[in-house]
Amino acid sequence: MRHILAICLLAFPFTAFAAGLDNPNEIDIVRIAATTGQLSLYVVLDERILSRASAGKLYKKLNQYAKYVRSGQAFKDEPKAKSELPAIFVIMVPKPSTEAEMQNLTGIKNDFAGHGFTVNIESFEPPKNGAAKPTGT
Repeated sequence: MRHILAICLLAFPFTAFAAGLDNPNEIDIVRIAATTGQLSLYVVLDERILSRASAGKLYKKLNQYAKYVRSGQAFKDEPKAKSELPAIFVIMVPKPSTEAEMQNLTGIKNDFAGHGFTVNIESFEPPKNGAAKPTGT
């Protein structure tokens, strides 16, 4: 089932398949770089990170991602991913974001960097009709 979902996600990125912050034990999107085999785990924000409660949900989800990678299970589930390369966590933020939200996300990013994880923050246009389009940061 996971592989079917991964195929769907590659065909239709950033759609309603994402689990969101209320499902911390589920990976929103998994991508493996075709050229390097580097594993990227995406969190697609379905709420703004403007309060302690929402930041706490994001921390909980990213901690689950960290456990998934550190345990080695991520590389068992995704055999094409190269375990010798560090996994990347990507937080997908819907536009428009506020300065306060970006400060909160940068703080979370820096916290995880202090534990050896690379966290990228990317913005996307929320879907109106169809898939969202990532725009990068």
